[in-house]
Amino acid sequence: MHKSGRTVYLEGAHWINKAGSDDKASTIHDKMFKAIDAAIKMLRIEGGGELVVKGEDGSIKDVSLVKPSNSDSDIKYAPFKRT
Repeated sequence: MHKSGRTVYLEGAHWINKAGSDDKASTIHDKMFKAIDAAIKMLRIEGGGELVVKGEDGSIKDVSLVKPSNSDSDIKYAPFKRT
């Protein structure tokens, strides 16, 4: 199983969902929760991995392990107030 990682962070007025190894954003969103949802879906398809979420100030706010889509357990991720 290939493990990958994704980071969600604020750039200007947009929330970015970026794979750790990529130079460009995978998706761009107007809301943090939309970027997090997209990152979780992509990680599940990619076989699972680590999701790092940075706050508006750029500091790491949360690190979560996302399981692959063929997992029997559901992902429960809701540490942030949706902005």
